[in-house]
Amino acid sequence: MDNYNERLYEIINYAYEGEVGWIHDQLDGTSVMDDAIKRIEDEKAKTKQAITSLIKELVADAKPDNPYKTSYGLVPKGLEDSATAHDVAIKDFEQNLLKELEEV
Repeated sequence: MDNYNERLYEIINYAYEGEVGWIHDQLDGTSVMDDAIKRIEDEKAKTKQAITSLIKELVADAKPDNPYKTSYGLVPKGLEDSATAHDVAIKDFEQNLLKELEEV
């Protein structure tokens, strides 16, 4: 299993790399540097939360309709087992994705 948390931080750190480098070059040894670094760390946490929330929304929106149900949500006779199996599989898949995101 991939370490999604580590990969997400690599992306975020790369995005903020130039700003952190500038702060170290320009503010090294000043009292302002600690405040600037703290602000960047806060922004990184907000960025991580925004990305995680977006992925959760995408997962929820991507959930397919049950092909065994009619547009009214009814299941035709003889397809009850297939419809139930589909619902269970999709729910399990969605829960597994959300579980992975919670670990991030």
